[in-house]
Amino acid sequence: MALIKCENCGKEISDKTSKCIHCGTEIGMMKGESSESNQCKECGVVVLETDTFCPNCGCPISKTENKSQKNNKMIKLVIIPLISIFIIAGMVFGIIFLMKESNLEKAKDLYKNGKVEALQTLYNEMNDEDVKQMNEYLNELCNNVNEDYINKEISYEDAKDKILEINKNYKKEMDSSICAKISKDINTLYLSRNHFEAAESFYADGKYEEAYNSYKKVDMVDDNYDIAQENIEKLKPLIAEKYFNEAKAAFDKQDFATAKNKAKKSKEYVTSDECDNFIKNCENEEERVQKEKEEQERQAKLLYPGKKISNGVLDITYNSASLTKSILPTDTSGAYSYRSADSDEIFLDLIFKVKNNSDYDAKISVVEDFAAKYGTKNYNYCNLFYCELDDTYVDIVFSWESIKPLKEVVYHVVLTLPYEAVNTSDTIAVSFKLAGQEQILEFR
Repeated sequence: MALIKCENCGKEISDKTSKCIHCGTEIGMMKGESSESNQCKECGVVVLETDTFCPNCGCPISKTENKSQKNNKMIKLVIIPLISIFIIAGMVFGIIFLMKESNLEKAKDLYKNGKVEALQTLYNEMNDEDVKQMNEYLNELCNNVNEDYINKEISYEDAKDKILEINKNYKKEMDSSICAKISKDINTLYLSRNHFEAAESFYADGKYEEAYNSYKKVDMVDDNYDIAQENIEKLKPLIAEKYFNEAKAAFDKQDFATAKNKAKKSKEYVTSDECDNFIKNCENEEERVQKEKEEQERQAKLLYPGKKISNGVLDITYNSASLTKSILPTDTSGAYSYRSADSDEIFLDLIFKVKNNSDYDAKISVVEDFAAKYGTKNYNYCNLFYCELDDTYVDIVFSWESIKPLKEVVYHVVLTLPYEAVNTSDTIAVSFKLAGQEQILEFR
């Protein structure tokens, strides 16, 4: 044990004691353990918070705050304003939240009551978040309508009406694409269900191709889609057989074009070697028939001596064709005029007789679209001459040239060729329209 001096009275006491035996001062007070002690400004002795005079020197004690009191007050000064700020902020956010909920709920109420114009006005007072949530709300309603229609809880007409009504309630510049898409989906499903019903009816009536086409229009969103696909596969061979039978019937009638087309239709549903060979056979027969037809048409156009051509006014008879140096009149017994070729040229002269069977003068400029081929050379021009029977003069046929009723003349269609044509055996092919009818001459 050791002796220490009491800081209050200065007398010696044990360091184990808790209190001065002379003045009663607590040892903890002297060691500064208490937060409620001060020092005398005169002698420095520690005094109690409750003392008004120093017990050592009698000096008055001023009421100064200790360090812990100051800290406590400082903490209070900081915490209280912070708490106030948090409270005020909470109130502001609470008011905003309540206002937000109020606008959103009001918007929903206006929708439910069908007040479209009032809702559009309210949108101008709502913030972006309000509008966004209202948009999501309307989208959800659209989805609900779609689900109800898919589940067949409402009719197509009711679904369309509800979607139309919801669409009116979107903010005008707001994105309503989801609503538009759902409207389209509902319409797609409606059409798909109708196609399926029609297909079932066609199938039952044996109208296989109509049923097939209707099943093809059933959409994947339709719960009948899988059934439609199964029936499509069942119908394919039935339709193919129908078309192939029609193709064979057309072939037997030598209608090869129809037969080929029917066989191709059959192949669209089911392919087979038999069908491929049939189509090839049709094409061969079709080609043979076409060649025969072309040859018949060519033969009909060929000029031959005595061939008659008429346009209802003029009766034209083909006489002959020859290579000549001169175009002569019908009467050469005395003096006559004629048309002659140059020394290095030769005429191919096509001779006709033309008679006017009408009661009026008739023009005889009746050659059109003249064309000729000799070797590698092509010609598209000819000269026209005529001569009245028993006349000694050969006239040029001008565009205005005409002959009297019942008059008959000799008519020359003349192609000018190089003189070498006389000494070759090359064919001279001539084609033209005479009185509106196509004519062909294969000379040599």
